[in-house]
Amino acid sequence: MIAMPYIRRGIAAPMWAPFQATRNAFPGQAGNQVGFAAAPGFPGFGVQVSIGTTLILTGGSPGSPQVVQFQDITPKSGQACNVINGTGTFGGGSAIHDVKFVGCRFTGRSAHLNSVNQGDACVDLLSTGSTNITFSYCTFAPFPSLNPNPIPAPAWPSASVGTGIVYGSTNYQNYLIPYANAYRDCIALGTPPGSTTTLDHCDLWGAGDTVTCSSIGWQSLNQPISTSCGTTLIKDCWLHDNRNDFAPTWSASTTYHLDDVVTSPIDAHLYRCLVATITGGSDPSASASWGNPSTNDHTNGCMCPNSNSFANVTFDHCTISAIGNTNCIAWQHLLNASNNFDATANYAINAIVAGLDGFVYTALAASGPASGGPKDPTGNAFPSVWNQNGAGLHWFNQFQNIAIKNCHLSGFTSMVDMGANNSGQSGMVFEDNIISNAVKYGARVVYTGVGTYTGPYVPLSNLFNGASGNSWRRNRYQVWPGSAAWDAAHASMDGWFVWPDGDVSLNQTTDWHN
Repeated sequence: MIAMPYIRRGIAAPMWAPFQATRNAFPGQAGNQVGFAAAPGFPGFGVQVSIGTTLILTGGSPGSPQVVQFQDITPKSGQACNVINGTGTFGGGSAIHDVKFVGCRFTGRSAHLNSVNQGDACVDLLSTGSTNITFSYCTFAPFPSLNPNPIPAPAWPSASVGTGIVYGSTNYQNYLIPYANAYRDCIALGTPPGSTTTLDHCDLWGAGDTVTCSSIGWQSLNQPISTSCGTTLIKDCWLHDNRNDFAPTWSASTTYHLDDVVTSPIDAHLYRCLVATITGGSDPSASASWGNPSTNDHTNGCMCPNSNSFANVTFDHCTISAIGNTNCIAWQHLLNASNNFDATANYAINAIVAGLDGFVYTALAASGPASGGPKDPTGNAFPSVWNQNGAGLHWFNQFQNIAIKNCHLSGFTSMVDMGANNSGQSGMVFEDNIISNAVKYGARVVYTGVGTYTGPYVPLSNLFNGASGNSWRRNRYQVWPGSAAWDAAHASMDGWFVWPDGDVSLNQTTDWHN
């Protein structure tokens, strides 16, 4: 018997302002449906399958991929995520190439803390090295038995639309997927050099970070980050309805199982169960049965972890929306180097800085005004003073060729961060986007700048000064119908231009000047 699971239906658009009237329907709206149920010819699902057991990925060839169509895919026994390799095993198995998934649903539940190390994505394409993978009209979602759809009900652009509720508001958790029901990433994405990863008309929800990109494993020393990554295209996809960043509070009366995650009522940190089952006992903060303590997680739309660089990514005509505690667009300031090089600073051995070329350098000798004068590491100019290898594999402190264009963006806290104050960035493009208060942002439209990790305060607008192929233009603000009741300050600003600086982010008549 063929199962017909929950079908996501597009949500009709409100009346657009004149500046939006000529735009095509955004993903998730009635005229642009996404996910498995919208795949042409979708017949319904049969039995569930798992990569490496009942679904074998052998790969194809360029121009003739292996096509996996209309499959309901869940992790194989013993795995927390759907691993795109020859065996479906996280951390093992052979990489595969040239596979196209069409009209498939990937489901999972892996509420761990660190996707790079623990495989807590719904789909893992980071640890595998697999290449030329396409997802077309696919859905990435929690197990339907836990959350058949976003709560309290599906809505466009996400569940809390039109309410004015932001992260931290009373009952904001009612609009988020419970932490224990979901995963860190819908897809942990890596694209090795020479490879292409494509997502089109996909429906992604229930994650801490919906799409996470990382170049761990194939960065090349002394080469720009743009040559260390393939090409990633995410087009006409709907990223929405994130998970709660806090796990349920631990209770002595509840029975927990291996890998369950809870919040300690004593220190408010997250802990993961390390034993098969446990009831009662000491608080996780004082029990050997619980481990991996961490503070609550960040929640973002599309992002690159701020300990990794990435390049060659385009988000084109996507909807990205949710309540979250961090960024909708989270190409964040990088922490590989705690500071950009400063000619007035004194550096001790083992200091780590970013040169103006975007590479990370480690000090082999003291330098600065107190030690023979400044030695700028840029271009590896002083190899006896600075070693161009940074911290382990993290050689870069830059993003290159990241494009966010034609998207509808709403929600989160500081909505847009395109890499404030990272050295050596180029090809950073943010164009023709609608930034909306449909789902209210908690703090600001655009990240204001960085002064905490990377030296003196530098506004994000410094990145978009007309140099290095960086471009910010034709981005507009949308006032959601009825939002004056909870966002009166912006009620008259429909259609205003959005500038790349949270300090002065909206202008009525003039676009940004780059």
